[in-house]
Amino acid sequence: MTVPPWGTRPAPPAAPAPPGLGVTTVLDLVYLLAIVAVMAVVALVAKGVERL
Repeated sequence: MTVPPWGTRPAPPAAPAPPGLGVTTVLDLVYLLAIVAVMAVVALVAKGVERL
């Protein structure tokens, strides 16, 4: 087997893009909902502390 000269070797096939690339996946939505829930709880606690 001979080595082809430089520039003639075909490029390796591109790896397939992972599913959900550029699109929010279910896990991303779960994380987002968790962050929103935590922020809402913090806001409610802050309002409760203000009333004291």
